[in-house]
Amino acid sequence: MARLDVRVSVVAASRVVALVSRGSLRRESSEWSGGPVMFERETQLSDLRGLFAECRRGKGRMAVVSGPVATGKTELLDQFAEEAVVGGAVFLSASGCRAERAVPFGVLGQLFRSAHLPPEAATHVSWLLAEAARSSTVSPVVHHGLCMALLDHVEGSDAPVLIGVDDAHNADAESLECLSSVVRRVRSGGVMIVLNEGLFAGERHPLLRAGLPRAPLCRRIRLEPLSRNGVAALLAESLGPVRALDLAAACHATTGGNPLLVRALAEDNGGTGPGDELVIGPAFAHTVLSCLDTCEVMRAVARGLAVLAEPCLSLLLGKLADVEPESAVRATVALNECGVLDGDWFRHPLTRAAVLDGIPPAEHTELHRRAATLLRTEGSGPASIARQLVQAGAAVEPDLVPVLHEAAEQALAEDDMDHARACLWLARQSGGDERQRATTTAMIARVQWRVDPVAATAHIGELTAAARAGHLTERYAGMVVQLLTWFGHTDQAKALEAQTTGPRRLALSELVPTGGDRRGAKGLATAERVLQTGRVEEHTLVQTLDALTALMASGRLADAESWCKRLADEVAGRHMPTWHALLSAMRAEIALRRGELGEALRHGKRALEILPVEAWGVVIGLPVGTLVRTHLAAGRVEDASDQLRTPVPDAVFQTAIGLHYLRARGLYYQASGRHRAALDDFQSAGELMVKWGVDSPTLVPWRTDAAQTWLRLGDPDRARHLAEEQSELCEPEDARLRAVSIRIVAATTDPNRRVVMLGTAVEALQGTGDRLELAHTLSDLGWAYHELGNFSQSRLALRSAGLIAKQCDAPAPGRTSQPATSPLDRAPADGRSLSDAEARVAMLASWGYSNRQIATKLFITVSTVEQHLTRTYRKLKVNRRSELARGLYSGAAVETI
Repeated sequence: MARLDVRVSVVAASRVVALVSRGSLRRESSEWSGGPVMFERETQLSDLRGLFAECRRGKGRMAVVSGPVATGKTELLDQFAEEAVVGGAVFLSASGCRAERAVPFGVLGQLFRSAHLPPEAATHVSWLLAEAARSSTVSPVVHHGLCMALLDHVEGSDAPVLIGVDDAHNADAESLECLSSVVRRVRSGGVMIVLNEGLFAGERHPLLRAGLPRAPLCRRIRLEPLSRNGVAALLAESLGPVRALDLAAACHATTGGNPLLVRALAEDNGGTGPGDELVIGPAFAHTVLSCLDTCEVMRAVARGLAVLAEPCLSLLLGKLADVEPESAVRATVALNECGVLDGDWFRHPLTRAAVLDGIPPAEHTELHRRAATLLRTEGSGPASIARQLVQAGAAVEPDLVPVLHEAAEQALAEDDMDHARACLWLARQSGGDERQRATTTAMIARVQWRVDPVAATAHIGELTAAARAGHLTERYAGMVVQLLTWFGHTDQAKALEAQTTGPRRLALSELVPTGGDRRGAKGLATAERVLQTGRVEEHTLVQTLDALTALMASGRLADAESWCKRLADEVAGRHMPTWHALLSAMRAEIALRRGELGEALRHGKRALEILPVEAWGVVIGLPVGTLVRTHLAAGRVEDASDQLRTPVPDAVFQTAIGLHYLRARGLYYQASGRHRAALDDFQSAGELMVKWGVDSPTLVPWRTDAAQTWLRLGDPDRARHLAEEQSELCEPEDARLRAVSIRIVAATTDPNRRVVMLGTAVEALQGTGDRLELAHTLSDLGWAYHELGNFSQSRLALRSAGLIAKQCDAPAPGRTSQPATSPLDRAPADGRSLSDAEARVAMLASWGYSNRQIATKLFITVSTVEQHLTRTYRKLKVNRRSELARGLYSGAAVETI
């Protein structure tokens, strides 16, 4: 059930409370105290009383009460009749019926049956009515006889006679003519005739329109819908004044003041729901249908409008409802007056829902099919036509399949996945030629790839065959290549790619873009133009990822993060898990390069939560590789090992994704001491890059990764050679990669030169945004100063490195490697290395801390400090504190500090 939350204004609410408390809206007749309560009908009652007063004086009077459906015409007549009877009148009643409108004197017969006629008069009237029924045309003699019989009854009555005819618009013409004649002819007895006329879509009864007596014999009285205050008063009758005031505004907006609909809402809200929320339930829906059942044209027009699902021209609406345009216009007016419509559309969504529910299933299907045909004839767009076809639910002719395809394309552009699926399902059910069937299947796979790539694999075989047969457009053939590559069907993708031409070809090495050819000013401008489109689509996804990678490769990490966040937010709101997951993986990589390990971990995990592992295909290497490197940077080697247990298809190593994965795995091997395995992965990545012609450090800096491994294996010459080779491959704008190369080369030089080189690297890294690499370079600089005995500069650099690392959620960095060319590189003379405890004490002592300060920092006794120093002096063959710094570099124990 829907709920509305609309409040009555304080001023209006106060007024209604006052009116209800005074009783002015609760009962409108001071002379009558029984029957139903009427609201806002005092003026109409007053007019009827005035006419009845003239009737008491022996005159004939007539009133025609008109109003929209269910505005209280019957209720008004009943109340007035009871009041008149209490005042001594004789009441004769009848009701018009649509099915009996062609029966002569049908209404007059009802009146005579309610009158107490003398036996002779009753026999005569019965004979006249029988004669009228037997003949195809009414005899003037019979007509005159019935008029005289009614006139005699009126003039022979001792009391004034009140004749009430409800639904007079459905009365037979002969009866109305007779009643009109009696009003004109009465002389000695009083008679008052009240005719209730509904305002419907059809033509008004000719006699009700112009064939009745004129004033003062006849008066026309109009009933209008209730005002908001009248609605509040009516609700108060069953809900109480407080809750009535809370619901009045919403109720008036929903019903337009139709009393019957208001009473239905009062019934729906009779429970214990929230006081200020309007419940729209079954009573309201049933009453809406009851209002429409009073007029076939109104019902047909309402159904047609509900089926079309949008406002439309009366000409189209008339064709769908199978009525004349003028009747459609009048029906629209009548539907507005009775509270079903507000302008050219339904007052409330549940009003339309009630109308739809009231359509029989067979008619419902036929209406949608007719609507689709009409919309197509009128030149409407594919979306409107397809919605009708989908609602009809039946297979369509082959010539309508392209319409469904166009509608599905539009739905995809608007991210209406449900409607796109519905259009494509119907297109698949409808068949079509081979090209149409292939296109339908390709579009279904396209929709599935957005949401669940695994589901799209069910169509790979069919689509591959269709592409080879030439049944797919270039666009969808390219999509099949991408789908094959995504799930590792590399050979098939290569073969199919060779058959496709044009700008939509997708090279295998571009499955994850490299950014390698986008680094210049022109390339960056192109990347920004791609990103400024502000919307990710299938045909722009690869270009978008490529543009983001170009920004990363150029060191513009902040810009890359800003764009990636904007695009990810836009995609997240469109329910496209595949694209959202890819952009989350990109955000993880950007965050890692910026040294924001917490953010990298969050986005990387989020990417794998959005899309299950099996749905990633070969692209799983991207988030897994980033998460492995993130864990390693944070010092969590075991977590990196757990991440590497994620299953990765072999085909990943035939794409650019495999390069990232090989690097991550190599770094894990390096961190866990498996240096030869690490070198194998780094060199494998390099061989693939050379083979594919993409050997650029901006893609994977495999040379410096391998160089660090060679340093740890004690081969500084190979390390220096690889680092210098990478430096030569770097473009001038590759400040970060050049700084990494400098740091590796510096580790192979003497301390004096090392300080200069590392200072240059630190300066280059300042503007790159890579804080973690800056922390490692500062750490190496600190150790270089320390080896030269410049302890103040050493402490400053090492503390800065530790602070930056902490901000990155990373541990304090150690040295890149043991300097291999230092003349002081020697093991202790006795062949033993320092213990961890000895190394920590020795390091603090070399920085100038006293024994007591060292004891306080390490939470040990001064005596223990002295013992550690004594053993350290012996192992390092030094005699005093000032020689400790130089001696420490002959052992590896300092790596733990």
